[in-house]
Amino acid sequence: MKKKFMFFTVLTSILLVISTYPRINAGVIGASKPIKQKVKKIDVVGEVIKAFPIPEVNPQMITWDGNTLWVTDDETDKLYRLDPAKGKVIFELAIPGLLGLAEMDICGLTWDGSDLLISDYTTGTIYRVDPQEHSAKVEVKLWELKRGRGVRSIAMKESRVTGLAWDGTYLWAAFAAGYASSVYRIDLASKTLVTHFWAPGPKPQGLAWDGNCLWIVDGRSQGKIYKFNPKGKWTGTLVHSPAGSPTGLAFDGKNLWNVDKEKRMIYKIEVLKEEAKRKHIKGEH
Repeated sequence: MKKKFMFFTVLTSILLVISTYPRINAGVIGASKPIKQKVKKIDVVGEVIKAFPIPEVNPQMITWDGNTLWVTDDETDKLYRLDPAKGKVIFELAIPGLLGLAEMDICGLTWDGSDLLISDYTTGTIYRVDPQEHSAKVEVKLWELKRGRGVRSIAMKESRVTGLAWDGTYLWAAFAAGYASSVYRIDLASKTLVTHFWAPGPKPQGLAWDGNCLWIVDGRSQGKIYKFNPKGKWTGTLVHSPAGSPTGLAFDGKNLWNVDKEKRMIYKIEVLKEEAKRKHIKGEH
């Protein structure tokens, strides 16, 4: 009877740990198991300073090219260039046709300073798109990347590429695989997985690089947008997305842009500083 009680106690404890598993506390690069990270939670208010619908597009991912926005449409497999002032479509590009494919499942999207980089959700292939020349080519197949020292391999069958971001040197890629979801930093020149850390939740979506840190949208954490440093540690900063189905994320040098797929809306979000945050909460202007 005593053994049964001890077994039940241990089992209960394990289930309790699993149910409260702190994905946001995972954060050691190259670790095959999550390691707890003590951090003071800072619930930052993100103020929506602009919002517009794009009813003609079924938006998924979003990026900023320095002047305009680009969004992917996962129904038409097209890229749309948008006027950031009103969200008007000013250019569109059908990607599968450029590659000689009947269809594809575009998900990740980022701008590397000269071209667009997109990922195929199913095959894990990264494509380079030149919107000026209306051309596209295979950049790299993620499953063929070499592993850097201490970096865990990508679980090919279980993972799906869900988000991309460019930091000026490296490509960041999010892989959704339930509670094994991860974010990788990739050196495209050497085709190497440089570093790895665990995602903040089971469904990482859009990624955005702000010049110093990486922002990550998780689709199953009530729309939270987390800020991670380059070493894969959560900074304690998060922003609540304006709607319940956030996917794409971009940074324009000052503000975040967030796509809500179900509402077909794009939101421009100002991440408030502490003083502005207190005024916002009090309703002061």
